[in-house]
Amino acid sequence: MNYESVFYQNEEQYKDLNNQKLKEFVELFLGQTKIDIEEVKLIYMVKENDYDDLSRSLKDYVFKFYPQYISLYYQLLEESHYKMFYDILDSMFILGVSTNKRLNREKSELLLNSPYIENISYNNGMVVLNSCFGKYSFCSLRDYFRGSYSKMAYVRNNNNMPGDCHNVSWDLLQILDNASLVTQLLPFYYRGTFYHSVVQDEDGMFIDLANEAVYDEEVRKNLYQGQIICKTKKEDLESHLYDAITASNNPYIEEEFNKALLLALHKQSVDMKKNLVK
Repeated sequence: MNYESVFYQNEEQYKDLNNQKLKEFVELFLGQTKIDIEEVKLIYMVKENDYDDLSRSLKDYVFKFYPQYISLYYQLLEESHYKMFYDILDSMFILGVSTNKRLNREKSELLLNSPYIENISYNNGMVVLNSCFGKYSFCSLRDYFRGSYSKMAYVRNNNNMPGDCHNVSWDLLQILDNASLVTQLLPFYYRGTFYHSVVQDEDGMFIDLANEAVYDEEVRKNLYQGQIICKTKKEDLESHLYDAITASNNPYIEEEFNKALLLALHKQSVDMKKNLVK
């Protein structure tokens, strides 16, 4: 099976489906409120037809300006069969971005409006988030990288980390020792899966640049619910990339998929062929 087919099977076919479900939720919510969605789009600079970003921006807007609609927001989101653990993941991202030596009080208090979050605390550089799904601890990137000029410089100089997990994870490995690239399939908001890359360092911690958080195996497995597809040590990256490109028989394959994703697609393609032989 070629890489395009593997990618379609595991991610591409689900993008529009999940975006459509989010669109239906947003339109249903707006139909029962007095919120001006054009104002939301303008304030948060939401791209046209990006209902993933719009739904999260809308939640932040409701928390800040229309708290009387919070209950309705969550009621309709639950009724749409949204995977509600993403409410915790969204909170982790916000806390990861805003935490630097201390919690951002305004952000923390805002997030406590969620009926799924019971308490947020900060101890010895670790953010502790108590939710109805469980208790999860993690570090912000800035707290975890403190003391390392090269790592902190990487974070400061990269504004494209959210939404670019594959590239930023690959690049980070260039300044880490004894680390591995990990690409996994995560469940989508409603149906299907999508690829997500992180870096696992020598202490076994997962550096999730796209979400600006660092967490352990328990959080990766139980909260993110990821299925690891491909794990590659830093010293093997180039040789495995060469194998993936060569096996594709497509001279333009690097224009279609970034490096981290190529490794995962190649691994899945090889595994599928082995299973067919059996």
